[in-house]
Amino acid sequence: MGLPEHYFRKNWILISIIFFAFVLRIYSLSLPNLYFDENIQAHASEQFAFKGIQPWTITNFHPPVYTWFTAPATLLFGPNEFSLRLTGAIFGTITIVLVYWLTKKWYDKRTALIAAALIAVTPLHVIYSRLGFGEIGAAALVVLSVIMMEHMIKSNKKSYAWTVSYGFLIGLIFLIRYVTLNLLFY
Repeated sequence: MGLPEHYFRKNWILISIIFFAFVLRIYSLSLPNLYFDENIQAHASEQFAFKGIQPWTITNFHPPVYTWFTAPATLLFGPNEFSLRLTGAIFGTITIVLVYWLTKKWYDKRTALIAAALIAVTPLHVIYSRLGFGEIGAAALVVLSVIMMEHMIKSNKKSYAWTVSYGFLIGLIFLIRYVTLNLLFY
C-alpha cells in the first residue's frame, strides 16, 4: 500500500529535487578521508555502536546525540567514512523537505519548490551534508523547531504535549551541537 499514483504526478518536481539532492549528497561519500573532528566522531560512534560506551565518556567536547544518530549506520555498514557521513546526507535531505514544507505553509507551492531547489544545491549545505559533523543534523532540527513553533502559535491551543515536545526538540538540538545554544538569544 503505497502513495497514490496521482501524488507522484502532482509532486514530480519536488520528488525530483529530493532525489537529485540525495544523490548529490551520497555520491562518493567516502571521499576524502575523514577530517580530525570526523575521526573523533567516528571513534565515538564505533565505541557506542559496538561496545555500548556512551559518547560522553569517550570525549567531553562533542555532544552525544549525533553519535546516537550515527550509530545505526555504523552497525549496518561498519566503521568507515560512508557510515559516518550517511547520517549527514540523510539529515541534509530531510532539511530540504522541511524547508519545502515550511515555505509552502508561509507562501505557496512555487516558492517552496524554488526554496527546496536552492537549498538542494547550495554549496555549503551540500558540503556539510557530506561530512560527519552534527551541524547539518542541528540545522534540520532547527527548521523542524520553527515548524513546531509556528504550529503552536497558529493553533492558539495551550497544548502541554506540544510544549513538552518542542522543549525536547530544543534539548536535542543543543545536544547535537553546543553552539546552537546561541539560538536561544536571538
